[in-house]
Amino acid sequence: VFLDTKRLVKGEDWQEGFLSGLMRTLVAVPLVSFGMVQPMGRLHGAEDDPKDNVLVELNLMQALLECNAGSLETVYPIMIGKPKPPEDPQYPYSGNYFQDCGGIVDSLTDKVSPPSTQAVAAYLSRNGVWSALDTLSQGVRPTVASLLERQAALMWDHTPPVEGLDDELDPSDDLARRALADPADPPLDLKQLRALREQIRALVPAIHEVIDRATASSARRGPRGPGGGLSLLYQPPWPPASPSAAAAASGGAR
Repeated sequence: VFLDTKRLVKGEDWQEGFLSGLMRTLVAVPLVSFGMVQPMGRLHGAEDDPKDNVLVELNLMQALLECNAGSLETVYPIMIGKPKPPEDPQYPYSGNYFQDCGGIVDSLTDKVSPPSTQAVAAYLSRNGVWSALDTLSQGVRPTVASLLERQAALMWDHTPPVEGLDDELDPSDDLARRALADPADPPLDLKQLRALREQIRALVPAIHEVIDRATASSARRGPRGPGGGLSLLYQPPWPPASPSAAAAASGGAR
């Protein structure tokens, strides 16, 4: 399993490490949320666009899949809507991603964002994956839309509900320890984080099923790149969130 908070090496280029992790993985599991997609709204397809690191990773996934490079066999997104406020009957769960975020995706530019695309092209060139360069012509909105077309795990399907969320949180709990060690401003809702963590843990059998199919597909096709495994891409479902708390929320799907 490649989890950025665990596998990136201190002192090394973090983006190079993450992209290399994608090259060597069988299944990528991006957590697709409002906090992931909303920042892409600042991209206009211009040379002075800021580089969007999530878009870089999505562009690389698409390039690897389309040109059969690296080890990536498939992408299994986990869709997360906006968190519900305490007065909402669905609290502490998240809402429907498509209802909460569909309008944001529709508003994204259809143009290529050069800084993000150029970062992927440079990485592919350094690693000799020349065949993938021709795939980097898709704009921001189509890139995100193609991810949403995949069969995904839906985090607003709350059956059965998570038990024990009203219990007092044990300070020794890993989630509490991480959140208290690096508190966010404004503070994180630990009840929401606990619900998210337990729902992700409940997805482990489904993720294993996807990995098993990818492993079988890779074995039939034969080797085309080094390594293989699971890559988790995490962007908090509600900004802002500290990196340690984000890691704690995603720490069960391993």
